[in-house]
Amino acid sequence: MHQIRSIAIAAVMLIASCVAQAQWSWQGTWSGSTAYTANQVVYYLGSSYLCLVGNTNVAPPTNGTDWALIAQAGAAGAAGSPASVSIGSTYSGPPLSYPSVVNSGSGASAVLNFTIPASWAVGQGVISINGTAGTFTFNGTCFSLSGTVATFTCPAAARTQLTLPTTSISANTCTTTATVTLTGVGATSTFATAFAANPTAVNGWGANGGLVVQLWPDATTANTLDWSVCNQSGTSITPGAMTLNVAVL
Repeated sequence: MHQIRSIAIAAVMLIASCVAQAQWSWQGTWSGSTAYTANQVVYYLGSSYLCLVGNTNVAPPTNGTDWALIAQAGAAGAAGSPASVSIGSTYSGPPLSYPSVVNSGSGASAVLNFTIPASWAVGQGVISINGTAGTFTFNGTCFSLSGTVATFTCPAAARTQLTLPTTSISANTCTTTATVTLTGVGATSTFATAFAANPTAVNGWGANGGLVVQLWPDATTANTLDWSVCNQSGTSITPGAMTLNVAVL
C-alpha cells in the first residue's frame, strides 16, 4: 500500500514539474476538431493523456502511438443515500420585503424554512437544492414544491357546510352551540369561511346585518367544530336562509 501511494505521489509530482517547466501544455477536454501537437495534455472520459505526435480527431484511448495515458480514471464509487426534503417553519417578514427560503438541515436532508412578507398573499419562487432546481408556490396558507428537486403538494383542506338557523334570535344573544365533525380540527386550528351565496340581500346577513357566526375547536373532542350564531344588535332578528362554507387552515 505504501509503495502504491509513493508511486502515485511521484506521478503527481512529475506532472506538476513538467507543467511548471512548460514541457506539457494543458488543453482541457479533448475535442475532435482540435489539431493537437506533441506535449499537449487533454482530459478525456475521466482520464488525462499526453499527446506524443501531432494529430487531429484521434481519440486518446484508441491509439497508443498518438497518446500516452497519464492518469487513469478511478472506478465509480458506491451510490450515496437518497436526499430528503421536508418543509420546516413559515415566518412572517416585513411588508414589501422579498420572500426567502433557508435550509436549516443539510444537503442530504434539507429542511426548508420560508419567510413570507406580511403583505404577500400568494406567490411563487424558485429554489435550488444541491444544484437541482424546483419551484415553490405559496397559496396563502400552505407551500407546495414541484420540479426535479422534490415534490410536495398542499393537502386538501378539511371542509364542511353549515346550514345557518332561520328562527328568530333575540337581541344580544347567541344560538345554542352546535357541533359538526371536521377532520383536522384541534386546539390550535383556525378557519376560513365564506357564504355559499350572495348574502347582501338576506335578512340578518346583508345590508341590515346584525348577525355573526362564531367558530371554535371543541375543547374536549378532537376533529370537532363548535359554532353558534350571535345577534349583536339591539333588536331580535329572524335570519334569512344562508349556508356557510368552512375550511380548516
